[in-house]
Amino acid sequence: MFEDIQATPGGVDADELQSQVNSGANWFFWIAGLTLINTVIALAGADFSFAVGLGITQIFDAVAAAIAVESGTPALTFVAVALDLITIAVFVGFGFLGRARHSWAFIVGIVLFGLDTIFFLLAFAVLGIIIHLLAIVYLFRGLMAARQLNSIPKPLPPQPGQV
Repeated sequence: MFEDIQATPGGVDADELQSQVNSGANWFFWIAGLTLINTVIALAGADFSFAVGLGITQIFDAVAAAIAVESGTPALTFVAVALDLITIAVFVGFGFLGRARHSWAFIVGIVLFGLDTIFFLLAFAVLGIIIHLLAIVYLFRGLMAARQLNSIPKPLPPQPGQV
């Protein structure tokens, strides 16, 4: 993939940097996947969840469940699931865009996941806070690797008549 580029100006191997980008971006897939599992768990009525999943979707699910119990109708549950799926899709998108070295996807994803950490802070969910902060560290490492790779000058294509 990076045959033309053996090392970055700082001497770091471009393949190693791409591996760091992928590792960071893969956290978006983990966040999305575990959030999906949390949604299924909430639909099943269980009272536990994965700490690396998104807190906002847990709030969607809890509010919908409470209103469904109050009103006797599960209609709002479908709205919560739709919001969950949209949120999950956004994080999957960040994963693909991050792997393609779009720095803005890392930045927006880190900001949103950082804001999501506030829900765990408010709930005093220490494990959730720790795991969110760990994920943010790895997302940030992916961002830094993407920025470093994106700063490497691309070789110019040969001009007509050049060999």
